[in-house]
Amino acid sequence: MIYTPDTERYNTIEYRRCGRSGIKLPAVSLGLWHNFGHVDAQENAKNILHLAFDRGITHFDLANNYGPPPGSAEENFGRILKRDFNGYRDEMIISTKAGYTMWNGPYGDWGSKKYLMASLDQSLKRMGLDYVDIFYHHRPDPETPLDETMMALDLMVKQGKALYVGISNYEADEAMEAIEILRHLGTPCLIHQPKYSMFDRWVEDGLLDVLEQEQVGCIAFSPLAQGLLTNKYLRGVPNDSRAAKEHGYLKSNEVTKEKLAIIRNLDQFAQRRGQSLAQMALAWVLKDPRITSVLIGVSKPEQLEDSLKCLQKPGFNDAELAQIESILQGNGIPEEKQVSQHPQRSPQRDNREPKPQAQADRLVVPQTEKDQPDKATEANVQAAPVKPQKKKQKRGKKKPADKARIDALPAEGAVSENNAQPPEQTEKAELSLPAPVQEANAEPATAPQVNNTEEASASESTSANPEAANPEAAKPAKPKKRYYKKKKV
Repeated sequence: MIYTPDTERYNTIEYRRCGRSGIKLPAVSLGLWHNFGHVDAQENAKNILHLAFDRGITHFDLANNYGPPPGSAEENFGRILKRDFNGYRDEMIISTKAGYTMWNGPYGDWGSKKYLMASLDQSLKRMGLDYVDIFYHHRPDPETPLDETMMALDLMVKQGKALYVGISNYEADEAMEAIEILRHLGTPCLIHQPKYSMFDRWVEDGLLDVLEQEQVGCIAFSPLAQGLLTNKYLRGVPNDSRAAKEHGYLKSNEVTKEKLAIIRNLDQFAQRRGQSLAQMALAWVLKDPRITSVLIGVSKPEQLEDSLKCLQKPGFNDAELAQIESILQGNGIPEEKQVSQHPQRSPQRDNREPKPQAQADRLVVPQTEKDQPDKATEANVQAAPVKPQKKKQKRGKKKPADKARIDALPAEGAVSENNAQPPEQTEKAELSLPAPVQEANAEPATAPQVNNTEEASASESTSANPEAANPEAAKPAKPKKRYYKKKKV
């Protein structure tokens, strides 16, 4: 069956600018370090490549020694490329590297021009390509002059065997020097490929700052710590894992009890975020804008599908980052904060059904024991209509009804200790008292009643001015004539 790529593949993934160049790389790229050698199932390798391309992954990363045996990953990739991806070469970014041991003798390792040029020629032959998009020097050589190594990369570009060049595993000061040499030669360094994950963070000690300053891209390899930051090792070392394979770089003795405890805590925290551990680990690396792409390796198509979901929830807040740091330091997973079952209600009124009005919120006139109204008077009080307010109020701010009435009183009728009404007038005012008026911010009452006990705790303003409840009682009282006896001389 002929493979046909998904026509919507470029709408399913994010692409990021690689340094100061015209190249964009997918946020997630596929590395062929493992699972593509002659010892691996070729049908599985083909399915992984098909799914990756269908999901918009355009960058495929190899090296001369990937396998095992060394070189077999390039051979198998070249065979699948020719059979299933014929006509799609221009839609791919294919990279390879040299710098680790490839063949015996003094010319099959490190960073001499002879080794690098010969290695690139062999890689092109194994993959059946005329050129690679990116060629990396895989690691710095402590014995070969850096100028010679960078001049070899420059020569590859000028010969048309590589479009761009990059470096890998260079520390900050070494990377700065290599970038400056390549710029002087006229072949800018496109990208740096360091190892970076939650468990390996050496790039934060200056390298990322250099790459940002020099406008060089960064693609992180082993962002899942060779599978440790997945759910694969939550219950120990499985038989089909990298740590269990003899030819794997991850050894079983590296999977300690302490590290497994951290992995389990990270997995629990990822579940709180609604992610798998792998998704959170990839999103954690991609949170830094200086990272162009993460380079992942998978053993099954399902793992690739799961990892790509990291792009659905990439962000972290400060609290989450602090909690992850605490877990990585071995402090355990922080307890999840309990959310109150009765959150505070907004001060604005809601649209729910009105509740019975509290008695203390209604406008009442305090009375003394002498002035307690009888049942007939109480019935008249409840039946009295409420007169509309004449005074205009400002929009948005409502005055309480009692204060509005008090403000409407003429200054002459203000009651003071020296000018109090006779008891007869007070009783008349109480008989014509209108129905209780609700405050502006209170809910409407369903069954208003007058409670004599609660009337004793009314507001001070109403207590000082009992006439405020009735406009007729606000008329100024005629002053009483007072007669003074003349003192005898």
